[in-house]
Amino acid sequence: MNAVGIWFCLSYNYFLGVPALITGVFCGWMIYLWKGKLSFSIQLLETVMAITNRYPSTIAFTLLSVLLQLLFLLFWISTTLATAMYWGKNADDNTVRSRKLVLSFLALSLFWTMQVIQNISRVTISGVFATHYFQRAPGMVISNPTWNSCRRAVTTSLGSIALGSLLVASVQVAKLFLKANVYMSKKACPQKPAECVEGILGWILNKIEAILRYCNAYAYTYMAIYGDSFVSSSKKTVDLLRHNGLDAVMNDSIIGNALL
Repeated sequence: MNAVGIWFCLSYNYFLGVPALITGVFCGWMIYLWKGKLSFSIQLLETVMAITNRYPSTIAFTLLSVLLQLLFLLFWISTTLATAMYWGKNADDNTVRSRKLVLSFLALSLFWTMQVIQNISRVTISGVFATHYFQRAPGMVISNPTWNSCRRAVTTSLGSIALGSLLVASVQVAKLFLKANVYMSKKACPQKPAECVEGILGWILNKIEAILRYCNAYAYTYMAIYGDSFVSSSKKTVDLLRHNGLDAVMNDSIIGNALL
């Protein structure tokens, strides 16, 4: 990147050269900071692969969760189409408010259910890894750890999973309504300020969603390991990020995509 930046600068194209140089310096600085974390990240990836190979049911459960999401999506699409057809035939001024409420409920049900299924899978897989770490003796293979972890996820931890999923789903619904309102505003009266407001609010909602997803990932892990509630797990997550936030972000940046 620095070489590209230097080449642009030598070509008197400072508009592209200066940002390229800044990006190159930043990447070099991050590599310097990450250098000490690579050995731990490699060890972590090796452990993940070893546990996954030992318990292939974790892969099967992940695929099952994807299938459940697909089935629910098909059900939701058919329900939404039927609802749209019904309101199209019976729409009048007295039913506009009811139509908005129904569509809001349908949007929330889609995002919320998808989040719940994904997070049940996350808590289940995290529980398998926690069981392996805390209970496994040398040479011992634990029977049905995925099933036992799933049972805890859909019983004692289900309420906490639903609460955390609702937070993210609510932000997603807000983003959807923001886009819909801006689209209707443009259609009624095209103007640039509407696009500016959409951009600012959309950026804020995107960052809120990203923060919630990131913190929830740690909260669900605490939930899977210790069986804590969502509120208690969230407090522990805040304490973790407060004391080891930079290390956690670095580690996730290095191996996050591989684990996903």
